[in-house]
Amino acid sequence: MDIDLELKIENYGTRKNRLNITKTIRKFSIDPDLRPTGSEFHSGAVSNFIKHGDDVLEESIEGSVPLLGSNFDKFSQHFPILVVNFYAPWCYWSNRLKPSWEKAAKIIRERYDPEMDGRILMAKVDCTEEVDLCRRNHIQGYPSIRIFRKGSDLR
Repeated sequence: MDIDLELKIENYGTRKNRLNITKTIRKFSIDPDLRPTGSEFHSGAVSNFIKHGDDVLEESIEGSVPLLGSNFDKFSQHFPILVVNFYAPWCYWSNRLKPSWEKAAKIIRERYDPEMDGRILMAKVDCTEEVDLCRRNHIQGYPSIRIFRKGSDLR
């Protein structure tokens, strides 16, 4: 057997032969039809790194819209993209997500005003209050984030 071939077989699966796919991910802004717009996004250095388990002291920001069984269909049909956090207030992971979710929702509301632009809305559903709505959307764990495009759940 050829020595080069033996080395290739021997090194197969080692770290030096693996592809780091995170280096190949490219980010672009998108339009309402999910087509790329503008130039590629390049993130800067992270200024405030939070480790898992750290307490995060953030002001209470309510950026997401609470949805009910009575208004869910109206909102999901009205907005081209609706991103919903199905949560339970007693759930540790739902509570960990809440500050980041609300902060992101506030930024989205400022950038894409629902009254003027209305291309995307971030919302939340309390599954302890809206049991039928969560059952209808097949929620089995918390938090569950679902994206609805013109009323249809994208899976």
